[in-house]
Parts: sequence; C-alpha cells; structure tokens
Amino acid sequence: MSFWEAVLTGVVASVIASFIASPIFWYLTFYKSSTKIEFSSKIEKSLAVVDGAGKYRYRVKFINSGKKDLHEVSFLVKLSVRHEKTANFTYLGLGNESRLPILYGREQQTGSSKKGCEIATLYPTQTTFSEFKKSLYADAIREKAKAESLTLDDILEEYKDRCEIVIFAYGNDAVTGARKMYESTVYKYGDNIREGRFSSVHLKDFKIREYEEYVYNSLKLTSGSPDTDQDESENDY
Repeated sequence: MSFWEAVLTGVVASVIASFIASPIFWYLTFYKSSTKIEFSSKIEKSLAVVDGAGKYRYRVKFINSGKKDLHEVSFLVKLSVRHEKTANFTYLGLGNESRLPILYGREQQTGSSKKGCEIATLYPTQTTFSEFKKSLYADAIREKAKAESLTLDDILEEYKDRCEIVIFAYGNDAVTGARKMYESTVYKYGDNIREGRFSSVHLKDFKIREYEEYVYNSLKLTSGSPDTDQDESENDY
C-alpha cells in the first residue's frame, strides 16, 4: 500500500469511527445515564432555627430523579431585584452545597436507601452584601448590608414581588463524565415563595413503579404556619 493510500484509508476509518461514536455517546449521555435534578415548585418560608439569621428561613428541596448518580454537584443561586427602569442581580449561598460530592440516582436510592434528595437553606453572602450596599437600595437595607447583618427575609420583605430567585445546578454524569446543567423554576415572593413545610417523606423500600409518586410527594410544600417552631436539621425531610 502506498503512502497516500494509507493516509486515505486512515481518514476514511476516522470518519466512520466518528459516525459510530457520536450516536453511542449521545445514547449514553441522554438515555442510558438519565441523570435529572428536579427542584421543588416552591421555596419554603418557615421559622428560622439559627440565631441571627432573621425571623424566617427560606429553603428549597431538590432530588436526582434520574437512574444514575451525579458527581461533583454545585449550585448557583441568582437573586434579581427589579427597579423602576432596570433590574439588578446578585448571588446567594445555598446550604449543604459543600456536602454534595454525589447526588445519588434512583438505582442507588431504591437499592440501598442512599439519599438523592436534599433540603438546603438560601442565605446572603459577601457578594450579596456588596450589591445591597449600593445607593439604589433602601437606607435600612444598605445599613444592614454594610454591617453584614442583612438576611434574605429582610430583602424579600422590603422588595416583595420585585424579587425573583432562580437556582442552577451543575454536575458530572456518572456514566459519561459530561458536565450537565439544570435550572429551577423562577421563584417569586407571594407566588411560589410560600409559608409552609416540606413533606416528611423518606425513601424506604420503594419500588421503581412507586418512584414517580415519591418524587411528587417529596418535593411538594405542605401547608402550615411558619410561626410553629420545629427544631429541624438541614437533612430532615
């Protein structure tokens, strides 16, 4: 075989291999792995249990409802405040995010009762304080931001329906290693930021056919007054 024949054969083989590999990768990434983060449709407003965190805490619940695990999970929480002619945004922190090297898929959840579900509290960070020190915000909000005593409850009570929160989750697919992004609904004060408690559904001895009902019940917000003090840890759900 001549040099050019060898080159041509190599090119053709590479093209054929790419055509074969692409659908295989697509199949593994979007069908076989089936990782999927679902967020609660509402943010819970309930009585705060930590001193100095404001009267109320705000929590979101999420679950990996896909088959496979999601690795190195991280979050980005965007808070937007609409003004008369513009909208400013900043970022909040999310409790538990440093403890999520793996968000287990339903194969692990149903097989060994490992957790694929978390409840996490939203809270202001240094980035949040820096934003709310600006002159376009109310004096009381600015003063608390400067003192780093500003709470999410302060912000939501001051700006109410002018606030929106969106949560983005990122994680590596356990099958392919592909980095994936998931986005929550838009949370608005008085709409789907509501008083209540998340249901106390635990995953024990669930069968696959019961899983969809479990996800639905686990992510819903139950009615109830946030003024009823319940000593509940971040992991109780």
